[in-house]
Amino acid sequence: MVNVISSKKNVEITAEKPLKVLFVTSQWPTPENPSKAPFVERGVRALRAAGVDMDVLPYDGGWSPGKYRQAVSELHRRLRQNDYDLIHAYFGQCGMVARAQFKLPVVISYGGSDVEGSPAFKGKQRYKHYVLMMISRILSLLATQVIVVSENLGKKLPRKGYHIVSSALDLDLFQPIDKREARERLGLPQDRKLALFASIDPANPRKRHNLAVEVCRIASQTHPVELVVAGKRPPAEVPIYMSACDVLLLTSTNEGSPNVVKEALACNLPVVATAVGDVRQRIGHLDSCAVVDSDQPQDLAAALMRVLEHKSARALRDEVLDLGFQKYAERVIAVYRLAVGQKGAANGS
Repeated sequence: MVNVISSKKNVEITAEKPLKVLFVTSQWPTPENPSKAPFVERGVRALRAAGVDMDVLPYDGGWSPGKYRQAVSELHRRLRQNDYDLIHAYFGQCGMVARAQFKLPVVISYGGSDVEGSPAFKGKQRYKHYVLMMISRILSLLATQVIVVSENLGKKLPRKGYHIVSSALDLDLFQPIDKREARERLGLPQDRKLALFASIDPANPRKRHNLAVEVCRIASQTHPVELVVAGKRPPAEVPIYMSACDVLLLTSTNEGSPNVVKEALACNLPVVATAVGDVRQRIGHLDSCAVVDSDQPQDLAAALMRVLEHKSARALRDEVLDLGFQKYAERVIAVYRLAVGQKGAANGS
């Protein structure tokens, strides 16, 4: 059974006792790296605004068993001190920490590479991600409820029942501003087309920055287009880059449900993307965007030029207005209520 809590259906939340949740994640913004997984923090913010009493247990496990043991110890310490209703693990591997107990129900959210791995990684790194992928998939069988950001991820889990909930989109942050003003603020040229490569870590082989560079090189032979790399910028600066540019270029090998695509649409920025995750469902019907099945730079360059030449009066932002904080919170809280009810039924309550 697939329970699709989608952007096209409102979930009604009844007036019940506020939930108290322990949120476990291996990716959380820090003062040193405020741009790390900002969508995770936004989801917590959305749930807190909706009345969920939520504590966050962030940890950086990496490949260290010792760090995972420390995270489990911290989890048990917090369970002794607080009366939680459930534990929400964000990313499959975090389910190992959350499931180090069986007293409380566990909800696991899957984001992408935790289910799919990454074909871009080679050698030892590829092996590590294969292990991560297998552990994450198996943990779906031990979760009380499972959330995935796109259906293609859910289909790859051994578990049959899951909920599709897109990440929370901060519509107050991601708003279009005047293009000329945005370019002036960033010191970008006013006299040419700009393609945005918005990966937080351009060196990540899964993002294929080199492919984006080659695509723009080919396109620039007939169009005055320049690649702009946002990189590790404070989240508040990203909408300025999106407003300053003419198109978002996504060249990833794989994604779950790329947040950058939804953020671009919120800023009325057209998108050219490889056919990863739920990109086709998100933008495939939009004339001002393009989804490319090929990984060949010539094909991506042709799509880029086509989008740059397209004149559309349609507001792309309208496509994502139902992905804001309130809707996200409603959908996740509905899953929480199912998990708590399922645990209560198991206990005979």
